[in-house]
Amino acid sequence: MFRKQGFIIATSLLIALAATAPIIGQSSRQVNLMLSTMPAGKDPQRYPGYVGPKYKEFEQRSLYLTMLDGVKIAIDVVLPKNLPVGEKIPAVMNMTRYWRAHEGRVPMLGGVSVTSVGGDSVSKPLPFFVAHGYATVFVDARGTGASFGIWRAPFSQEEIKDYGEVVNWIVKQPWSNEKVGALGNSYEGNTALWLAVNMNPAVKAVIPRHFEFDEFSETPYPGGVLTDWMVKAWSEGNRQLDSNPGVRLVDEDADQHLYREATKERVHNIDVYAAALKTTFRDDRAFGVSIDEISLHSYLPQIEKSAVAINSWGGWFDASTADAVIRTFMSLNNYERAVVGPWNHGGGQNASPFQTADSPRVMQAYEWMRFFDHYLKGVDTGLGSEKLFYYFTIGELTPQVGKKTVGTRRSEDRSSIQIVPKKIRSCLRTPQPRLTSRLKSRVIR
Repeated sequence: MFRKQGFIIATSLLIALAATAPIIGQSSRQVNLMLSTMPAGKDPQRYPGYVGPKYKEFEQRSLYLTMLDGVKIAIDVVLPKNLPVGEKIPAVMNMTRYWRAHEGRVPMLGGVSVTSVGGDSVSKPLPFFVAHGYATVFVDARGTGASFGIWRAPFSQEEIKDYGEVVNWIVKQPWSNEKVGALGNSYEGNTALWLAVNMNPAVKAVIPRHFEFDEFSETPYPGGVLTDWMVKAWSEGNRQLDSNPGVRLVDEDADQHLYREATKERVHNIDVYAAALKTTFRDDRAFGVSIDEISLHSYLPQIEKSAVAINSWGGWFDASTADAVIRTFMSLNNYERAVVGPWNHGGGQNASPFQTADSPRVMQAYEWMRFFDHYLKGVDTGLGSEKLFYYFTIGELTPQVGKKTVGTRRSEDRSSIQIVPKKIRSCLRTPQPRLTSRLKSRVIR
């Protein structure tokens, strides 16, 4: 949700893990990630079971869904055009407070597109997932974009329930195979994992990228100190989105009367910066709820009960997102395929000062589809059933894969991709330390 350079925090956490947990030993297994040193789009390697894009055209609809409390939520649905009769496909959701789509643009998951299908060039870029046989559904959080309602706080219970109701709508569509996933970065990475909190059985897999696990300690208040400039800038950016046109309107709103009606409620949206200034402790309620109530770590039982598979991503050079991935991995029993790399916010740039032309990159878009093909289409993509956490070591080149061992030995060749043992979960299950306004002291639980 928020951005701030948090390399020191992430590095400190890694050092703490090395000092307090079983050490990772090497394995003869190959790293089960798609790695490449070739330019993006040039590497022909694909995962087991991969089927290339087959849809050359798409169709897009923008509409309102009415929630149980009467609030209208704006969504965009992008589908392969002319699906064969009776063909069922999975859907991947993206839920945001940053506009689900801009007017005149086609939303694309991860910003990824294809320019050819079956060797034939297409007239305009196609959404990557749609070309491969997925429906994509983009949602404006209530009180934002073209949606009605009030954005009372980030990740409010109302907002999260809305996403569950959108899932219920998806599975009733004639094209749906009744399997739903979610993918997103930053705020949308948070909502991808929040979707599991609804425990909707149709949600099978989520890919949260560069997100927060604890909204208090990880980015807004690292060490208990407000990141003033960042929170202020983020809050102002939200205000501008809520105050200016440019979001895609629903198809029925040609004269913009629905949009004008929806934006009348924006005056009641929370001023995040003002609330943050009034928040000193995690149980303060300037947001209308405590920070814990809008943090994923407070909903571990629901996420575990959902049995949703998780493919989490974070960056060493991206605020506290590496911490979030580690804590998620250690706190949940769900199957998880976790990756922390030398990335900036969103993973679009290798931010390591030690990178060279030989530094491997992860073919991220194909890894995302590999995960969804497995869980939403039932394809054996070679993921395996073991819960693994891959991390890049800054300054190293050759990737290796580790295994859990007991002892204090470190891998002698200092491999650049390792696996964190799950036995560390006892020291990371909840954010620490926990500072409350009632106790006015640090209590570690």
